[in-house]
Amino acid sequence: MRFGFFDQLPRADWQSESQRYQDILAQIELGDKLGFDTAWLGELHFIPSISCLASPLMILAAAAQRTQRIRLGTAVTLLPLHNPVKMAEDAATLDVSGEVLAYTGPLPYAQAGAETIPPDSRCGQQSRDFRHRRARGIPDFCLAAD
Repeated sequence: MRFGFFDQLPRADWQSESQRYQDILAQIELGDKLGFDTAWLGELHFIPSISCLASPLMILAAAAQRTQRIRLGTAVTLLPLHNPVKMAEDAATLDVSGEVLAYTGPLPYAQAGAETIPPDSRCGQQSRDFRHRRARGIPDFCLAAD
């Protein structure tokens, strides 16, 4: 059995964003030490009481420097708000170690971990295709231009 956690980084009025970022980094570090398998962060905007995390990849980069074995992932990435080339480059740069899971498609099973995605589902196929293309260094948006 594998264990992981998901956080959108809600912030109370009395908390600063800086403190919440330090909190989530400490939580991911503790999860790594306790043997959690995955940590997932979601991207949301404009509602601090729900989330003050506009750039999960930035926090995941900091967490990757502080952890040893936990796999890190983006559970929500709002692609219409980003340049797709830049997002693909940022995710690929962060994933040099192969331990960061950056998903861009609709993956309803993401919180439970990539291993639980049914292989015959549309999401499972997207995940396998993304990992295969990533391994070859060809992002999805390049293949769509064929």
